[in-house]
Order: sequence, then structure tokens, then C-alpha cells
Amino acid sequence: MIDFKCFPLLTDNQDSLKNTSYDKENKEYMTDMNLPVINFDKATTSYQSIYKLPARPCSNDALYITKKGLIVFIEFKNGKLDKTKAFELQYKIYDSLLTLAYITGETKSIPKNQLVYVLVYNDEKNSENSSSTQNSYDKKTEVQSSPAKDRIGTILASKAKTQFIKFGLEKIGNLYFRDIFTWTQKEFEREFKEKILYV
Repeated sequence: MIDFKCFPLLTDNQDSLKNTSYDKENKEYMTDMNLPVINFDKATTSYQSIYKLPARPCSNDALYITKKGLIVFIEFKNGKLDKTKAFELQYKIYDSLLTLAYITGETKSIPKNQLVYVLVYNDEKNSENSSSTQNSYDKKTEVQSSPAKDRIGTILASKAKTQFIKFGLEKIGNLYFRDIFTWTQKEFEREFKEKILYV
């Protein structure tokens, strides 16, 4: 298990989960949880500055380490997730994993059974009834989503004793993570406490 307290790039960038969920564009927080986390956006910016990288790697919003050593990346998305933005999530995951590996010196790999990814998204902006979907649907860019599809996926995943994963993230789940969760803003606090915080 990695002792994250040994890495100033991480410890110097501690913050609250609430602050890391702040959406500057809409001037709102996606959670009120004041759980201490690492602001991974800031840690990545520090990493770029120290090592004089020509470009800043993409990064997830927060990094939370559980008492049992689970490494949990958390990304908040308050806007519409079209195919381009869903694909950008994958880049954030790849870059965040590499950045964490370089910061900790675990460049061979951090064990998959220690890694969890959580996407928190705005359900209202990503339902088929949202005004942005109704007014500007483009099958080339939109990630198809519907309450019926989600219910069927959730039921099937439940029967298979797995999680229903949205936005194409299931493609990378088995490669890098023990678990991937895609929770709405409304589901997040309850599910996070039940599946991560108190486990």
C-alpha cells in the first residue's frame, strides 16, 4: 500500500470534496460533502510546474484515499456529456493514472484492485428530456441516453451483480479499475457513503 503522506505534491494540495466539485461556469457546487481529499487538478498543475512539462496533463477533479488504501478518482461533470466530452473523460483517466504513478514513483503500475473511478454527472442535463437534448440532438456527437435504457441496464447489471456504467466508461473499467461508478449528482452522497466511505 502506498503511503500518500510521503508525497508533498499530494499533501500540499488537500482540499474539501465540496471545493473540488465547484463548477466555475455555472457558479455552483455539485456536492456539499466537506470530506478531505486531494485536489488532483491542483496537484497536476504543481506537477507540470515543477517538472516544466510543455503541456499540462488532463486530470480528474479529486483523489480520495480510503482508510483501507483504496485510491478513488472523482470527476464532477455538471454539463451535457456528448461523445466528445465522454471521450475526454477517458483522456483524463489515462493522464491522471500516469500523473499519480509518476508522483508516487509507482511507474510500473498501481494495482488495479486498489483503483476506483467515480463520475458524478448532472442527470437533468443528460436526460433525453433536457432542453439541450431536445433542441440540438446530433447523432454524431450525442451519447445516447434514455431513462428506459438506463433502467434496463441497471436491472441487468444488478442481476449480474455488477454496476451499470454510463458514457462508454465500461470499456476501460476492466483494464484499470476495480470499480467504476457513474452516479447522478442526487445519487452521489448516498452511494459514495455506502460503497466507498464506510466500506
